[in-house]
Amino acid sequence: TTATKAVVVDPARVGNGGVERAWKDDFFSKKELEYRPECLRTGLPAELKDALSTTRPERILVVACHACQHLSEETLNIASGYGVHVAVMPCCQKDLSEGGSWKAASKNLSIPIGPAMDLLLAGKMMAFK
Repeated sequence: TTATKAVVVDPARVGNGGVERAWKDDFFSKKELEYRPECLRTGLPAELKDALSTTRPERILVVACHACQHLSEETLNIASGYGVHVAVMPCCQKDLSEGGSWKAASKNLSIPIGPAMDLLLAGKMMAFK
Protein backbone atom coordinates (compact mmCIF):
# COMPACT_ATOMS: atom_id res chain seq x y z
CA THR A 1 0.00 0.00 0.00
CA THR A 2 1.09 3.57 -0.58
CA ALA A 3 -0.63 4.75 2.60
CA THR A 4 1.77 6.39 5.00
CA LYS A 5 -0.18 6.15 8.24
CA ALA A 6 -3.10 4.62 10.08
CA VAL A 7 -5.06 6.15 12.93
CA VAL A 8 -6.80 4.11 15.61
CA VAL A 9 -9.79 6.00 17.04
CA ASP A 10 -10.68 4.44 20.38
CA PRO A 11 -11.12 5.90 23.86
CA ALA A 12 -9.21 2.94 25.32
CA ARG A 13 -5.98 1.28 24.22
CA VAL A 14 -6.99 -2.34 24.20
CA GLY A 15 -5.29 -5.54 23.10
CA ASN A 16 -2.11 -5.41 25.22
CA GLY A 17 -0.06 -3.88 22.41
CA GLY A 18 -1.32 -6.31 19.75
CA VAL A 19 -2.04 -3.55 17.24
CA GLU A 20 1.47 -2.15 17.64
CA ARG A 21 3.08 -5.60 17.30
CA ALA A 22 1.10 -6.39 14.17
CA TRP A 23 1.83 -2.95 12.77
CA LYS A 24 5.59 -3.16 13.30
CA ASP A 25 5.95 -6.31 11.21
CA ASP A 26 8.07 -5.89 8.11
CA PHE A 27 5.08 -4.97 5.96
CA PHE A 28 4.28 -1.81 7.92
CA SER A 29 7.63 -1.00 9.50
CA LYS A 30 7.96 2.30 7.62
CA LYS A 31 4.37 3.39 8.18
CA GLU A 32 3.10 5.60 11.00
CA LEU A 33 0.57 4.27 13.54
CA GLU A 34 -1.23 6.89 15.59
CA TYR A 35 -3.79 6.58 18.38
CA ARG A 36 -6.58 9.08 18.81
CA PRO A 37 -8.00 8.39 22.30
CA GLU A 38 -11.48 9.65 21.53
CA CYS A 39 -14.95 8.25 20.97
CA LEU A 40 -15.97 7.35 17.42
CA ARG A 41 -18.65 10.06 17.14
CA THR A 42 -16.14 12.88 17.58
CA GLY A 43 -12.79 11.28 16.74
CA LEU A 44 -13.62 9.80 13.34
CA PRO A 45 -15.20 12.97 11.87
CA ALA A 46 -12.28 15.06 13.15
CA GLU A 47 -9.75 12.63 11.70
CA LEU A 48 -11.57 12.53 8.36
CA LYS A 49 -11.66 16.34 8.19
CA ASP A 50 -7.90 16.40 8.83
CA ALA A 51 -7.21 13.72 6.22
CA LEU A 52 -9.45 15.33 3.61
CA SER A 53 -7.50 18.56 3.92
CA THR A 54 -4.51 16.80 2.33
CA THR A 55 -5.96 14.01 0.17
CA ARG A 56 -8.99 12.99 -1.89
CA PRO A 57 -11.86 10.91 -0.43
CA GLU A 58 -11.12 7.95 -2.72
CA ARG A 59 -7.66 7.66 -1.09
CA ILE A 60 -9.14 7.10 2.39
CA LEU A 61 -10.28 3.79 3.84
CA VAL A 62 -12.00 3.56 7.21
CA VAL A 63 -11.76 0.08 8.75
CA ALA A 64 -13.78 -0.96 11.79
CA CYS A 65 -12.61 -4.25 13.29
CA HIS A 66 -14.70 -6.16 15.84
CA ALA A 67 -17.27 -3.35 15.80
CA CYS A 68 -20.45 -4.05 17.75
CA GLN A 69 -23.68 -3.53 15.81
CA HIS A 70 -24.10 0.12 16.82
CA LEU A 71 -20.42 0.90 16.12
CA SER A 72 -20.64 -0.71 12.69
CA GLU A 73 -23.65 1.44 11.84
CA GLU A 74 -22.07 4.61 13.23
CA THR A 75 -18.87 3.94 11.27
CA LEU A 76 -20.86 3.45 8.06
CA ASN A 77 -22.88 6.60 8.63
CA ILE A 78 -19.86 8.77 9.39
CA ALA A 79 -17.64 7.41 6.60
CA SER A 80 -20.39 7.62 3.98
CA GLY A 81 -21.11 11.19 5.06
CA TYR A 82 -17.55 12.08 4.09
CA GLY A 83 -17.62 10.02 0.89
CA VAL A 84 -14.72 7.75 1.86
CA HIS A 85 -14.32 3.99 1.53
CA VAL A 86 -15.33 1.90 4.52
CA ALA A 87 -15.02 -1.73 5.62
CA VAL A 88 -16.57 -3.11 8.79
CA MET A 89 -16.21 -6.44 10.54
CA PRO A 90 -19.27 -6.44 12.82
CA CYS A 91 -19.79 -8.49 15.93
CA CYS A 92 -22.36 -8.65 18.71
CA GLN A 93 -25.26 -8.21 16.31
CA LYS A 94 -28.46 -7.01 17.89
CA ASP A 95 -31.88 -6.40 16.42
CA LEU A 96 -32.73 -2.82 17.35
CA SER A 97 -35.82 -2.66 15.13
CA GLU A 98 -39.26 -1.90 16.55
CA GLY A 99 -40.56 -5.12 18.14
CA GLY A 100 -37.55 -7.16 16.99
CA SER A 101 -38.97 -7.63 13.50
CA TRP A 102 -35.61 -8.67 11.97
CA LYS A 103 -35.14 -11.30 14.67
CA ALA A 104 -38.59 -12.70 13.89
CA ALA A 105 -37.82 -12.71 10.15
CA SER A 106 -34.50 -14.51 10.68
CA LYS A 107 -36.26 -17.12 12.81
CA ASN A 108 -38.94 -17.67 10.14
CA LEU A 109 -36.24 -18.02 7.47
CA SER A 110 -34.11 -20.32 9.69
CA ILE A 111 -31.16 -17.93 9.45
CA PRO A 112 -29.27 -17.18 12.69
CA ILE A 113 -29.63 -13.55 13.80
CA GLY A 114 -25.87 -12.82 13.38
CA PRO A 115 -25.68 -13.60 9.66
CA ALA A 116 -29.08 -11.97 9.11
CA MET A 117 -27.87 -8.71 10.67
CA ASP A 118 -24.65 -8.92 8.62
CA LEU A 119 -26.77 -9.20 5.45
CA LEU A 120 -28.85 -6.21 6.49
CA LEU A 121 -25.70 -4.20 7.18
CA ALA A 122 -24.31 -5.17 3.77
CA GLY A 123 -27.53 -3.98 2.17
CA LYS A 124 -27.27 -0.72 4.03
CA MET A 125 -23.70 -0.27 2.79
CA MET A 126 -24.81 -0.92 -0.79
CA ALA A 127 -27.50 1.77 -0.44
CA PHE A 128 -24.94 4.47 0.42
CA LYS A 129 -23.95 6.49 -2.62
